[in-house]
Amino acid sequence: IYLINQYSEQPDYALIFALALVAFERTARNLFVLANCLENVSIALTKENQEEKAALYFEESIKMYHESSKADSQFSLPLYKLGFYYKRVGQFIRAKDYWERFIASDQDDLRIQEVREELEELEMLVDYEVGSSLVLNGEIDRGLDKLLPLVPYYPTWWNLLFVIGLAFRQNGDFQIASDYFKNVFRLKPDQTESINELALCYISMSRYQDAKDVLDAAVALTNDAEVLANRAVANFYLERYESAMWDINQSLKLNPDDQIAQTIKKEIEKAIAE
Repeated sequence: IYLINQYSEQPDYALIFALALVAFERTARNLFVLANCLENVSIALTKENQEEKAALYFEESIKMYHESSKADSQFSLPLYKLGFYYKRVGQFIRAKDYWERFIASDQDDLRIQEVREELEELEMLVDYEVGSSLVLNGEIDRGLDKLLPLVPYYPTWWNLLFVIGLAFRQNGDFQIASDYFKNVFRLKPDQTESINELALCYISMSRYQDAKDVLDAAVALTNDAEVLANRAVANFYLERYESAMWDINQSLKLNPDDQIAQTIKKEIEKAIAE
């Protein structure tokens, strides 16, 4: 431990001593020290713009934090670290679980107060995760009950607005859904999924030119089979059959087994033949 502290400014050397420490005795505390050294190497590599290598070291550090927490359920420090990690990656329920376990086992008043404050903020983020899961599982109204109260607190969080838009579209409230997707587009113009969803709302409201216009923007950003298929539908309803055929052929080149795209192509072929 002394040598690791001595080489705190040289994380590569500190890591060597941490590995030796764990080889000597694989305790929860020693595993935590190793995890922390791996994380410090990752931070140093990030500063040197070696992101890929940094990500590998960071991934290993998380594994060691997990191993440390399993080695001794009463050792609180890895729980502290893992709470921050899962908050960072958007797994708020897991973050809450680790932090609650941390508070139950830690003795440091300052750390406990810090985590309590984090948990207060986390409550709304947990509601977002639960609400999103409900929407994606088809429980739209229950999902919206969780998500809509969050909008005043996070009015520029595009992920939240996107999931709410998705919920309203699935409920058939296309005008409301389109307003949410337009807000996502304003906040994050390169978010092609929201552009695609906005186009689906316009198609459902028979606003085919509007749908084509937003899908043109999406096609400029990405070569996506679903986007091209939806633009084919917009062109079909606008009676631009040649353009629709080009779009659907491009879509099927990217995803030849898409049965919906195959059905769209048959409808376009019928219209051209008439």
